[in-house]
Amino acid sequence: MGEDEIRLAKVGNNEAIEKILMNYKDYISRSSKLFYLNGGDREDLKQEGYIGLLKAIKYFDKKKCDNFDVFAHLCIKRQIFTAIRKSNNMGNQGLNSAVEEDESKISKNKNFEKSIDFYSPEDIIISKELISLLHNFLLKNLTRMERRVVFFLFRGYSYKDIAERLSEDPKKIDNCIQRIKRKVEKFKKYYYMNN
Repeated sequence: MGEDEIRLAKVGNNEAIEKILMNYKDYISRSSKLFYLNGGDREDLKQEGYIGLLKAIKYFDKKKCDNFDVFAHLCIKRQIFTAIRKSNNMGNQGLNSAVEEDESKISKNKNFEKSIDFYSPEDIIISKELISLLHNFLLKNLTRMERRVVFFLFRGYSYKDIAERLSEDPKKIDNCIQRIKRKVEKFKKYYYMNN
């Protein structure tokens, strides 16, 4: 995205906001397909993705992160993860009322900052460090095939799409993803035991 569009979107220019939303439409759609929301559906997750993108527009600071695309992807994924975590904690309660409430707050533009459960700059720095550690771990511990699969997973592709792109059997890709998950779990255990 161009700096002018981001700057205009930050001050509430509807045309710039719409352009950014359209630019990330496919990414949000792919990201929402990867997860399951307890008591919700794909559209709920897409809405969460758009809320994350609106947060990215609101909080983007070029001095702290010079790449809006990276920041937007992080905000979208975190918003989706937060919704999933909350829905799992709420049990059978639906997320629709929470989404409608957030949307009405955004559209009214009153107390916008107070309505956003967001991450501090410290959280973002810790996340960047954790991502860097995970990246190094994966480079050392994944096979060539697993690295290729991760490349597509990080871009929001399903295992069936990955199988098609790599001309492999979907079952082989699914097994590969399971191995990757086990390795990531191993990394998480190591990381949390040592921090």
